[in-house]
Amino acid sequence: MKIEFLKNFARDALCLVVSLFSKLVTIVYDSGFKSSKFEEVELVKELREALEELAVQETRNPPPSEKFWRENINSIRELILGGHHGDFLRWPIFSNMFVGNEYYIITEFVHLLRRRDWHRRWKEAIRECIAGNPPPFFLYPSSSGNLIHHAYHLSQFEEQAGIKIDTLEYVFEFGGGYGSMCRLFYNLGFRGKYLIYDYPALSALQKYFLCSLDIPVYTTTSFASADTGVVCVSDIEELRPILKNNFRTTNSLFIAMWSISETEETLRNFIHSLIPGFSSYFVAYQDQFAEMDNIDYFEKIKRDYGRLFQWKERKIRHLRGNNYLIGRRFRDISMGI
Repeated sequence: MKIEFLKNFARDALCLVVSLFSKLVTIVYDSGFKSSKFEEVELVKELREALEELAVQETRNPPPSEKFWRENINSIRELILGGHHGDFLRWPIFSNMFVGNEYYIITEFVHLLRRRDWHRRWKEAIRECIAGNPPPFFLYPSSSGNLIHHAYHLSQFEEQAGIKIDTLEYVFEFGGGYGSMCRLFYNLGFRGKYLIYDYPALSALQKYFLCSLDIPVYTTTSFASADTGVVCVSDIEELRPILKNNFRTTNSLFIAMWSISETEETLRNFIHSLIPGFSSYFVAYQDQFAEMDNIDYFEKIKRDYGRLFQWKERKIRHLRGNNYLIGRRFRDISMGI
């Protein structure tokens, strides 16, 4: 009992020190990120128009897992329409959805520093931009906690799956946040086609963010003829034809970082029905989210697709109760959609 108390005390003390130091660093380095190249007025206009067309999400009767996201989406919509888009990564609501200056980012940053290709690849890949005004990471102000967090995930995928990000030809990300992971793929040399599925409000934010970085974003129609670039989709009925018309059967990845594990069962089962067409699979999930037992669910996924994928599952030791599930297809098969 005493040892556990001391551990908790040390952790809380570290969190406090990190919080205070990160606030100081943020004040000093706030204007240090490189500018993105974009016409702010036009992009903001498109963002606002997209959100004005969206109805407010109903929050009275959904299950707890769905209620969490609907409330967040409504808040995002309200804040952007209220004219606060420029600092969206400073909104308190994003602290519930994305990582800032958390103490465990130290572990992840040190892991990146120790990689042999730190200077050649990761150092430049995690350099932040000004879009969204992200708080700088207190130990490395050239980056942010969220971007380092994403880089750590991809480093784990490369190490466990033996697949380099820049060799992939097609990526389907379920739940793309504001587009940060997609941005990191391109920073690491990915030049294929990238599909993001998310709520309509977040799809609009993703387009705004990625266009601000000069990453090409296409419509669902123009995406078909593109060789590289991104399409952001929020209509489930559009997913199947986009995958069928654009999919490359080799060097493809399905990725979902704490998104599919926070999705209601009907939708997550539909999305998983698409994964046999991918050559690799990368999911991060928590043991339990609201009413959903994710341990049992992903055990079932491994059993259902055990003949197609070689699975590796590992606990994220510095994030208790969280896990990676990585799959690599045994052999090429046709897209079954």
